[in-house]
Amino acid sequence: MDIFGIKTLKKQNLQLMQTVKALQTFNRSQSIEQIRTMIFPSWQSVKEVEAYIIFDDVYSVVSRLATSSAQVPLVAYDEATGEDLPPSDKMQQFLSRMTMEQREIMYTWLYMAGEVFMWKDALFLGPNKGKLNIEFLHPSFMTVIQEDVFPNRIIGYRYQDTRTTFTLKAEEVIYVKYFNPTTQYNERHRGMGPIKALAQRLTRLQANMSASVSQMQNGGVPSIVYDKTPGIDADRGSGGSALNEEVSVMGQHKENFSRFLRNPENKGAPYFSAGEMGVLQLGLSLVEMDAIAQADVDFDKICNAYSLSSVLFNNKKASTESNVKEMRKDMYTNAIIPNVIRMCDGIRKVTVDIFGEGKCIRPDLSKIPELQQNMKDKATAWAALPAIVLNEMRNDMGMDQLDDEMADRLLIKQGYQLADDLEIEVEPIDNTANDYTEPDTGDN
Repeated sequence: MDIFGIKTLKKQNLQLMQTVKALQTFNRSQSIEQIRTMIFPSWQSVKEVEAYIIFDDVYSVVSRLATSSAQVPLVAYDEATGEDLPPSDKMQQFLSRMTMEQREIMYTWLYMAGEVFMWKDALFLGPNKGKLNIEFLHPSFMTVIQEDVFPNRIIGYRYQDTRTTFTLKAEEVIYVKYFNPTTQYNERHRGMGPIKALAQRLTRLQANMSASVSQMQNGGVPSIVYDKTPGIDADRGSGGSALNEEVSVMGQHKENFSRFLRNPENKGAPYFSAGEMGVLQLGLSLVEMDAIAQADVDFDKICNAYSLSSVLFNNKKASTESNVKEMRKDMYTNAIIPNVIRMCDGIRKVTVDIFGEGKCIRPDLSKIPELQQNMKDKATAWAALPAIVLNEMRNDMGMDQLDDEMADRLLIKQGYQLADDLEIEVEPIDNTANDYTEPDTGDN
């Protein structure tokens, strides 16, 4: 019985893994010169997908990060002036057209596999010139093509599954990845996600889960069931037909009792047997008891790998309201914002040919409620200063600069008037005032 389709999913992933390995074998049958310039897909990416599908702990962490990251607005701005680009700008329009689903897919691949491939479906002619759409490519079917001489830059990509094969130029693919220190097959050009680092822990978690499910299906705490009916005649020995008959009877008892226990409808119902049966209850072994406690530890380690606190996932340890708020802020600061910026840089780097030079992308953090307390604290700190420069304050708070001469001049706290209007002469700061000078001893 496969109520949740887990066996089916595992079978599908096994088939996918076999397909990827077959493609790798085919790829590596090419000439040595070709192999030197190609970094083949790893079957490990299939295992990463399987972990996301099978392990609820992994799914909870990855989906939380992907959904939260997808909700961070992206804004295009002019690198020279720092001002946001108008809504009519092609880059700004591209960011606005990205759906929530596309953003979730983009970040899910990054957090799950450590890399995301996006094919640039761009228009270079006609009235829609400069319009960009993206299509996501499965990492398991992507081969990175590199130069055969140092520094071995990426020069292209090849997509190959069981039905489709095509090659793309480097500039046709937006490729964002995590750092990978692996030297085997020069995999530094392939991303390494946290799931790969968690491989051993997930293996133990899977064994623990399988054992727990089996234990529940078998009625909980293990026990020994035995027949208390007077058995074998000692005079006939232990090798005769009587022993065989008894073993056969016990085998039938086992089969009947096992079927009874595995039926959830029989929970709590009495079991009837033709004969007197005895049950010897066994306790949990030290390994089994440790596995129960280890499950919480494993989840903490999964969260640690993603720079998260397990407190965010209904963990009762120290889960006060103020603590949860602080952990949510840390989630954005340590886990989400660095990856959003990573994605902004990756998109910008490969879209210069479409959108032009001097255009950058940044996350709009003003729309994140968890970070607004920081803005409030900054505003309070600026308000406490005796004098400010308006544009300096706005820059510190992530706001656009004002194109006004007054915004770059000193304002004092007394009604925030210009110091010039109060006829106060502001002396320039002497940056050399604190420089150390050797004292004159008169020896010269």
